[in-house]
Amino acid sequence: MRKALPALGVAFVMALGACSGTSTGSLPQPKPVNSAAPLMETKAFADTVSATAKELANADKAGSMADATAIANPLRAQRVGEYRLKKGMGDKYTLDPIVLDPKSVPVYSGRLFPRSIMQITAPTDQEKLFTLSVWSAPSAREPITLVADVELFPGVNIGALVSADSTKDGYLGKDSTLAYKPADVVAAYAKYLQDRKAGNIAFAADDQLYLKTDEQLKALSNSIKDLGKASATYAPGDSPVQVVSMEDGGALVVGEIRNTTTLEKTKVDATFTVGGELAGWVNQDPAKPSFEIGKSMATTYSSQVAFYLPPKGKVQVIGASAPSIVDMKVTK
Repeated sequence: MRKALPALGVAFVMALGACSGTSTGSLPQPKPVNSAAPLMETKAFADTVSATAKELANADKAGSMADATAIANPLRAQRVGEYRLKKGMGDKYTLDPIVLDPKSVPVYSGRLFPRSIMQITAPTDQEKLFTLSVWSAPSAREPITLVADVELFPGVNIGALVSADSTKDGYLGKDSTLAYKPADVVAAYAKYLQDRKAGNIAFAADDQLYLKTDEQLKALSNSIKDLGKASATYAPGDSPVQVVSMEDGGALVVGEIRNTTTLEKTKVDATFTVGGELAGWVNQDPAKPSFEIGKSMATTYSSQVAFYLPPKGKVQVIGASAPSIVDMKVTK
């Protein structure tokens, strides 16, 4: 018996697409900082952005991150996964656009390391949503690298960002007033997605990402019916969480969420046939658009999720990057 699955067949991928739209209005500019004590000169950071954009363009053309030293995980691993899909699907797959704007104002977390830097970029012809470019400086001896590119959901209104100067410690300082540790927020959200119920950190009830992941996993389970079963697990990624401060005393937090969706055959004579990205990842040949699962297929996706962490109250999910396959295990 043969059962054809949807081209993507993964709840997390489909859910993020459903949250997308066209941005309207505008997001506030960062509050000005003491120009006499900058953490980095404006031109120096702009040059870093321009150089990174050039590296990324060259990497996209070559389909390899071998020479792209200015791009680090988790974005690096995500892009490598996209290159594999491009090779496996050819013209049927398009790399997600990453727009880097050297003129966009950088927001710094503070003088302490590890240091986060974020920029809000307005919509363009390539990217219809406001995006958040996320950079990291792990230490004073290590270069700034691009670590995430996040789409902000339409209608987001999060208030003003506040950039620290060389006199401020930022959220890592002893005087931080954040209600929760940023890394705990990311871990709690992964658990929230996994358990489907609130834990020790409360998230806003209108979280479209949460609602859509549940909806799409149920749809996937229904599509295979009694031939097999679908399950999903969620966990925080290994990459450091990035944080900048908000004017209201809260923070903008960006962290990696990994989702593993498993398709398992439970009926002995059943064979699942999948296409799209799943087949492209396995076959690595555009001329082979489908793949038959023997016993099971476990696909791991990586996505960066952005949170508004208020001084008090519920945490709000405000954006996410398009998820990318970073690993797959097939049992024949």
